[in-house]
Amino acid sequence: MNILIVTTEFPSVSQTFIADHIASMVHRGHDLTVVSLARRPGVVQDDLKASVTVRYVRDPATLGLFVSGLATGRLRLKWLLRHLSKLWGRNIGQTLKQIAVDTALSAPAVRNMDVVHVHFGPLARLVAQARRAGIFTSPLIATFHGYDATQIIRRMPVGYYRILFEEAALLHSVSERIQGKLEGAGASPEQIRVRRVGLPRGLSRDVGNRHPTPEIAGEGRDAPDGAPLRIVSVGRFVEKKGLEYAISSLHLLAALRPDLHFRYDIIGDGILNDRLRALASSGSAAEHIHFAGPQPRSMVLDTITAADILLQPSVTASTGDEEGIPVVIMEAMKLGTTVLATEHAGIPELVEHRVSGCLVPERDAYAIFQALTELAEDATLRKNCAARALPRVTELHDASKIALELEEDYRNVMDVAATGAVIS
Repeated sequence: MNILIVTTEFPSVSQTFIADHIASMVHRGHDLTVVSLARRPGVVQDDLKASVTVRYVRDPATLGLFVSGLATGRLRLKWLLRHLSKLWGRNIGQTLKQIAVDTALSAPAVRNMDVVHVHFGPLARLVAQARRAGIFTSPLIATFHGYDATQIIRRMPVGYYRILFEEAALLHSVSERIQGKLEGAGASPEQIRVRRVGLPRGLSRDVGNRHPTPEIAGEGRDAPDGAPLRIVSVGRFVEKKGLEYAISSLHLLAALRPDLHFRYDIIGDGILNDRLRALASSGSAAEHIHFAGPQPRSMVLDTITAADILLQPSVTASTGDEEGIPVVIMEAMKLGTTVLATEHAGIPELVEHRVSGCLVPERDAYAIFQALTELAEDATLRKNCAARALPRVTELHDASKIALELEEDYRNVMDVAATGAVIS
């Protein structure tokens, strides 16, 4: 199959699930083209460089496509006039983005793909409008990941996604919670499939050699006598990651249990960087908290592998923004690191309290402190949770299984486009 993936940025260190999606299709023998809104610093995986064509919407080449599109009739004058009429309105930026997306999708090399699969709802809405305008006719699938089904639906007018729901052959949600959000926004239940993020089969405790450990994935481990408990958090420094509650809980741990030795590493960066660093330096745990900044994926996985606990204190942001299910939780479960997370969004679909990890309420630093204390003192609980996490995450997030589900969806929408049959 010739598959077009449309996304907001590629490659992206915070969207490894998209690279994994692309890799899974390439490895199954399909031809992949990527259209990305923006180019970000990053490295395309070596095994994808020769197999994937990447085009950027915000690229000088798009201007050439625009001119040639008008000259050849791929882009019609009526289409241009309709967009130009909107430039005097209040959504100039959105109109220009729509023109750019339409232009990129009008390229001869991408307009006749077998399937167009878009990640993130707002971008998929732009692509749906391009399809409605006749820029392309291929069947459209849109994947919703979190904020696009929570914050956007809350903030935008009723019916914001109507054109997408009408143009898309299928809607993918990465969790059952997001599925419910889409149904609440007007999507047909028959149109939605839960398609979870897939973790590569090769992900295991031997992903790197910087922090060698003798255990295999899912078996858990005991820290050497006298070694500090190693805790790690990974994510962008934004409100929904809840890192301020993690830091506050570590200050409580240092103040109330000085007998427990620990190290807390925070990997990531973002708009709350200064605020989080100030909070970290102003309490009892200041000397135990270390900011590692953004790191390549290999180093992130090595750090998770070496840790005793992955702390993921996600919260619903004041804007309504929510997670889907954080990929870092899946990675920790696959790598045998015990997960401590919040009862947030789709996380309880994967992590069962005191079975495959531990869960606490959102925005509750004291509850995190209590859970950390228990996990620090009870190595058996940590080990049992880690052991039970591996089959759970494998059951729900096996990349090979999810790739087969995606292939089935692609074939179904292609059959519908060719014959008018009902999607099964």
